Amino acid sequence: MVSDYDEDWEEWDPSRTSFLTHTVAGSFAGVAEHVFMFPMDTIKTHLQCDRCGSTDPLKTWKCAKTIVGREGLMRLWRGVSATFAGCIPAHAAYFSIYESLKIITGAHREGHHPLEAALCGAGSALAHDLFMTPFDTVKQRMQLGYYKSMAQCTSTIVRTEGVRALYVALPATLIMNLPY
Repeated sequence: MVSDYDEDWEEWDPSRTSFLTHTVAGSFAGVAEHVFMFPMDTIKTHLQCDRCGSTDPLKTWKCAKTIVGREGLMRLWRGVSATFAGCIPAHAAYFSIYESLKIITGAHREGHHPLEAALCGAGSALAHDLFMTPFDTVKQRMQLGYYKSMAQCTSTIVRTEGVRALYVALPATLIMNLPY
């Protein structure tokens, strides 16, 4: 049976859900995605820093086994607290700014508006990355085992390297995410 209403979960329909509901749903979807994929992110971070000591084609599997063998299965989630802390406001900013920019630029009107849509996407990605980049820095250092808690990691980075260190990857992140 075909419904008269076409469910497009990425589009906000003010007649069906409130703006707050849409933003909260987007935030929770982002959290679920990050937490579900977090162990692979931890392995990727270790591989990028060449922490697993293997060069064969099965390096990813061997890296996971090494991490879990040394410190247990939950070690794959070290740093997830930073993802939680950053993901919710970052995704809320993304969804709310995206929807607001659609109205401001006229991208919400019927028809195809590629320039306006690109501006909406870039503006919302910028907002997301401004929130998320410092938390990514903390997350990655925790994944590598440098720190045991988000508070310890953040305070040490700020004290020894300055606030700027939390945003050192922002230019690269924006170059990667804005075109997307």
